[in-house]
Formats: sequence, structure tokens, C-alpha cells
Amino acid sequence: RDSTTVTHGTQTVLNDPVTAQYTHTLTVVGRLGRLYRCTVSNNKPSVVSDTLTVRVASAPTNLVFEVQSDGTSVLLTWTPPDPLGDTTGYRISFTGGGSSGSEDVSGGSTNSYTLTGLIRGETYDISIVGTSDHISSESVELSVTLVPGPYLTVEVVMMGVSSISLSWSVSGDTVVDSEVVWRAISGPGDRDSSGSITSTSYTIHDLQKLSVYSVTVTVRTSSSGDFSESVIAFTVPACGSSGSSSSVAVAALGGVLGVVIVTAIAVQVMVIVFFMKKLQRAEEYTTTAAQLKR
Repeated sequence: RDSTTVTHGTQTVLNDPVTAQYTHTLTVVGRLGRLYRCTVSNNKPSVVSDTLTVRVASAPTNLVFEVQSDGTSVLLTWTPPDPLGDTTGYRISFTGGGSSGSEDVSGGSTNSYTLTGLIRGETYDISIVGTSDHISSESVELSVTLVPGPYLTVEVVMMGVSSISLSWSVSGDTVVDSEVVWRAISGPGDRDSSGSITSTSYTIHDLQKLSVYSVTVTVRTSSSGDFSESVIAFTVPACGSSGSSSSVAVAALGGVLGVVIVTAIAVQVMVIVFFMKKLQRAEEYTTTAAQLKR
């Protein structure tokens, strides 16, 4: 319903008994941003008249959004009502990504707010209302879909007797610098690091043969923040190139068996790492949803 007029009137009660109670309802439709007063009076001097003031907020206009560079924050901007009237602030509500929440912003002249901690690839329905001491305005709404990614991709290029070579890239962004960290899962060897490097490839040297390594690449991008990804790689056995044919054959056979054994170990480790990552991501999603609810 939409009305541009409000009916003014007086309700008179004759022969009013002392204990009588009366209820009168004032309905205001389509006239937000106005000030209304309801007055209760009595012609008997012993009863004090009272006035109730109803303050109704006005809605903002021109609500727009801008997704921030981190991909998980949205800047909302709007035009405050003119005149402000009784608008003292705004309430921003959002639903999406498996959660919902609301934020109160004080100040009728405020014209922006940033929602943070959102989830990439999800769609959010966002609404804003003007608030006052009594009645809020009608809502202004919009929807925002956050794009997925970017993603860090790490590839094992070569596995040698004592070295492992890797390369990596980030979709839709530029890598500023990187760090490669590795540690032995089987066989001797301590944790070590490449330090900060500017290239997107690296070869780890002086590794132990027939050893399985967990290698983590951490990158810093120009606009999307930091990313990390881990892979499993292993060194291969050395096969002799001189000596009798039988010794070479034995060495080759031993090398093949070594590769098979190391591969089996690597597969088991990869399965463990995969499920650990799934569990970690589930915990991160639960934490993010809890933060949005707060």
C-alpha cells in the first residue's frame, strides 16, 4: 500500500469511568522520514495530558558495491537521505555463503561500509535500511557474486638422484616473490628453505637419494595476497653406468624396485596430505561462517 496522506482525527470518550482503558492505533503508510505526534488529553485538571513522538527514518538511495582487491571484501556506498530527518544510522544485513548477519552503522550522514570475511565464489544478498529511535525505513537491496580464485598451481618438473625441480604460477595475478620450503618425510634430511626469490621456478639440490620430501611453495602476489601450496616429491636411485652387464642389470633392477617402493610411500603420504588439507579447509570454512554470524 502507498498513501500520500495521513488522516488526522480526534476520538472522544463520554462518561469515561475511572478504570477504563482505550487503544488507538496510528498507521503511517508511505510517509517515512516524517515526525508524528499522538496526544492524549483529558479535560479534567487532575489528569495530565501526554504526547508520544514517533520518529520514522528515511531510506538511503543509490546503493552500489565494489569488490575489493582481496576478493573477500565488499565496499558498499550510498547516498544519505536529504534531508536526514530522523535518520540516525543504518542497518546492513547480508545472506550468503552458508551464513547471514547484520551490522549497525551509526550516523545518518555515513555513506559507506565494508563487509569483510566473505567467501570467494559465493553470492550474497545485501540490504540496507535507515534507522531511527523508533521506526526503520524501507530497505534497499542488491546482490553481489564474488569470483572464485585466484589459485596457486605448483608443478614438479623433474626428480633426480639428489635434486627436485619445481615451477609455479598464480591464475589471474602476478607473483612478486616466493619461498620454497622442504623437509624429508622418509630418509635423512632436515627442513630447509630457499629464502625469498623472485623467480617462479626453483631446483632443490644436495638431497638424499631414495628420499620422499614435502615441498611447500609460498608466494606473494601483486594484488591478491599470499598463497601456499604443498606437493610431495622424491629423489630417484642412481643406476651405475659402468661395470659388468650383470652388475648393471642388478643396479637397474634395484633402481626400479627402489622407484616402486618410493612411489608407494609417496602415494601414501599424498593421501594423508590430501585428507589433512580437506580437514583444514573445513575448519577454515566453519571459522569464517562463525565470524559472519557474529
